[in-house]
Amino acid sequence: AATSGDTQTSTRVNDPAPRIVESGPPQKPAAQPEVIAGPSYADLLDEARIARDAGEIIQPRGSSAIELYVAARDAAPGDVLIASELAEVVNIVLGMAESALVTGNAADANDAIGMVRMATPENPRLPFLDAQLSQLQYRSTLDDARAAIRDKRFEDAARQLTNARSFAVPDSSEVSVLADELARSRSEQRIDEVLAVAATRLDEGKLTSPANDNARYYYELALGNDAANATAQQGLIFVASQLVLKARAAIDKGQFEQAAELIGDARELDPNNSELAASTAALQAARQAQADAALLAERERQAQLERQAEAARQAELERQAELERQAAAERAAEAERIAEDQRQAESRRQAAAAAAIAAAATPQS
Repeated sequence: AATSGDTQTSTRVNDPAPRIVESGPPQKPAAQPEVIAGPSYADLLDEARIARDAGEIIQPRGSSAIELYVAARDAAPGDVLIASELAEVVNIVLGMAESALVTGNAADANDAIGMVRMATPENPRLPFLDAQLSQLQYRSTLDDARAAIRDKRFEDAARQLTNARSFAVPDSSEVSVLADELARSRSEQRIDEVLAVAATRLDEGKLTSPANDNARYYYELALGNDAANATAQQGLIFVASQLVLKARAAIDKGQFEQAAELIGDARELDPNNSELAASTAALQAARQAQADAALLAERERQAQLERQAEAARQAELERQAELERQAAAERAAEAERIAEDQRQAESRRQAAAAAAIAAAATPQS
């Protein structure tokens, strides 16, 4: 059997002697459409071997050895040599995935496993590698959560723990341990320091942003440690009142979506705020006024269009009337001309008759 890149030739034997046949002048062959062929599987195989020998097993994307071998296999599905060399490369990639897993490099492991899955979706080692990758990602997420707790970035830590719960690992009990640690860290945070930072952020106007570093965050952090802390409670009430003021300013500027968001945040913090109802009503009134103004403008536009249409209609009527007057004048002029012609004809007739009478009355000499 011929392999990739081999050229097979054959020689026919026992052919009869060629015959000499008379024919006319040689005919020009019919023009054939030009066919632009893509790379053959042999070319792809050569490129794959070059990339393999250069160590470009899974990189760069699009021209890596494993991708070129898969392209060659797809071009020649039954080629045993391509299948064999592709299997060797897949084994290399499997080794790369395992090495990345051992060194804790989740990104490289994920890339290598993805290439194996692309080349051999049913590879029996994939389930094990997927499980190991999930475990590595799970451990990395927990490490990030620990670092966030250590740095007192408690919202980030909570988010990392939520992500950790999404991994399918045999034992996720460590998430619960870290969740307890997060709760303890929050409770151990000194309330007076938290309240001082909250007051500073309040003075800076950082009411609800940036994340993890705003007045609302620190006041709520204090309440998480001491739910009855009056200073934190009053701080949130003050934040709510400031949000309402900002909402009124946004309404005045026509920024209704921002105003609605600010009112919603204020309502979460202090549902009993005395200005909430008035601000909500002001927002609704402003939106209604905007809608009414838009409706009035649309009606005025329609009325203007109707006035323009009526003016055009009147102009057309006047034009038609003028044309009719001109036609009537032309008809009258034509009638006058005809009458004048008739009068002149009658005068000529009478003159001719008088001349005839006069001629008849004259004696003949």
